[in-house]
Amino acid sequence: MKAVILKGWLIVVWVMGGYTLLFGGNETGLSEGLKSKQIAMNIRSKGGYLGKTLEIGIKNLTTQSLRTRINAGQIFVSKDTSVQDLIVTDTIWVEVPPGQAVYAAVPTMCTQSYNRSPHKQEAFELGEMASGNLLSLALCLSAHNISSSTAQSAVWSIANQDPIDNIYGENPKEMKILAQVLSEMLNVPIQMFNTIPTPHRITDINASLEWRTDFPITDGTLEVRDENGKLMRTYFTGRKYRSGFQQHVFGFYHTDSDTTKHFFIRLLDKGQIIAEKEITPQDEEVRLDYYHAEKSFQFQVEKTETVKVILTDERGELYMPLAEAMRIPEGFHHKTFVMKKYLPKDKTYFIRIITDDNRVLQEKIVTTQDKPREKYAQITKKGEISFSIEKQLQVVTLQIVSEEGEIMMVFYQKSRLAPGQKRYSYHFNHFNGPKATFKVQLTDETGNILMEKPLNP
Repeated sequence: MKAVILKGWLIVVWVMGGYTLLFGGNETGLSEGLKSKQIAMNIRSKGGYLGKTLEIGIKNLTTQSLRTRINAGQIFVSKDTSVQDLIVTDTIWVEVPPGQAVYAAVPTMCTQSYNRSPHKQEAFELGEMASGNLLSLALCLSAHNISSSTAQSAVWSIANQDPIDNIYGENPKEMKILAQVLSEMLNVPIQMFNTIPTPHRITDINASLEWRTDFPITDGTLEVRDENGKLMRTYFTGRKYRSGFQQHVFGFYHTDSDTTKHFFIRLLDKGQIIAEKEITPQDEEVRLDYYHAEKSFQFQVEKTETVKVILTDERGELYMPLAEAMRIPEGFHHKTFVMKKYLPKDKTYFIRIITDDNRVLQEKIVTTQDKPREKYAQITKKGEISFSIEKQLQVVTLQIVSEEGEIMMVFYQKSRLAPGQKRYSYHFNHFNGPKATFKVQLTDETGNILMEKPLNP
């Protein structure tokens, strides 16, 4: 070990096992640096699943220069659960001046062969350190400076139990190392590995499967098969889905050199095919629109009804159930429903209240511009209203409504009203906030307003 002073810095040169590390100023790992608030990070993908695919911005929050260590075996977790997580395959050091930020390209490989590859600029966050065989493999790749597609297949084999048939390559030295390590990790004879020099290529398909059903899926299986029916990958079994529209984003990777071969992804429920399509490297994830709406309904029923509340398209096809077998007693009702879901583009959607005999009690259109209203604590409003009527009125309704037209309380409906001074007590709860205003309305049987006055604060 040798120490030297250079421009006020203590530089320690440590030579061990052929590696030389220079340490200057303070040092920290990512996790320790975050916990001690020495650093802040911004982590983005550079796109792809192999090589220096991750860019980490490290900001030094201290007043001294800081050397930050990014360890082989460190996991970075995608903020999108359909995107593969990444593992660092070589330890690197990043020196960051005080108060400044430095961006480092970090060598990584993907760890979830059932998910799609990261796109450029997709966000990641610091995860845990790998453990067991996966950590040992990452340290092996770092020690021997291996960063090939063969090594990527090895990572998937350990992390996801992918077939060892995918692990082969042109570099005999590299294959010997990987075969020896994986033979011990997987407890398989080393003779099972193909060590004959062979060009290795990963073909990746990143896509999605969409489907819509009028019934729930109770025992779903998602799989990929080739044109001969050979099972290539199973993504899940025994999964349940509600009725309506669903999407599953996936990645499929293979090392088959036959570029003319066809592959098909399909969803089955209890062995019956629900959705199926051919997948190719040219495919992409189908982009959807995000809907998050809150809709209030006021309606009158003449007798007790059993209804369902559903989200449909303009053709009436089910895209999302909101309530099923809901009992609605005779009388006036005020119901609010909230929905949020990613849905196909270029369609018109409705929230519909439908009776057992398929009558639409009420419907409201839903758009991507809809937003749930701001939530407030419940407020109770009570008091008295008074007004006078000069002549008898037939079939009238007296109610309190919000400024947005939402009915808050109904005194009576379709009733006869004699002339004279009228006085009524009101008492209702609302979530419209302390500044909300309301009106008293008297309407005839066609909805024409006969009298309207502000409700006293």
